[in-house]
Amino acid sequence: AARHPASDADVPSGCPRGTAARLRGRDSHLGREFAVRPGDRVFCAATMATPVTGTAPNAAVGLALRDASGNFTNWIPAAATAPTSTWSHLSGVITIPSGFLSAQAWIQLDFMPGGNDDTKRWYACEVECRPIGAAASYADGAASGALNAAQSYVQGYS
Repeated sequence: AARHPASDADVPSGCPRGTAARLRGRDSHLGREFAVRPGDRVFCAATMATPVTGTAPNAAVGLALRDASGNFTNWIPAAATAPTSTWSHLSGVITIPSGFLSAQAWIQLDFMPGGNDDTKRWYACEVECRPIGAAASYADGAASGALNAAQSYVQGYS
């Protein structure tokens, strides 16, 4: 996703940050992956808006989960919203099911896969997914998936 300054004419007014990521693809994985174990509780949040409320799909924030084979095989939403041009803060908590070793912040625009579409675009900022009730401790402190200004990007989408 391309990052746009809040002053860009297409970014809905009232953006709470100086920049926002423009999302046009169905599934966007954000930031770095972090280790999880079954039973971990992960808080996920994003602040989102769309300038195209007549054609935009619903949007959700949650986790993409990678299994022991190294594949993303489960995507769990924590919160969702209908299209709105008003910046809305979405948040929720996900309990990690068995069979997964890592997670990554994920935003889904609820439409069938198959390319990017400006009529379905959303903007997101303040994206965060972080463990809040770990079933285990993390030795290296890499459990936080919060995105700061330097890390805020969407992989594989432009």
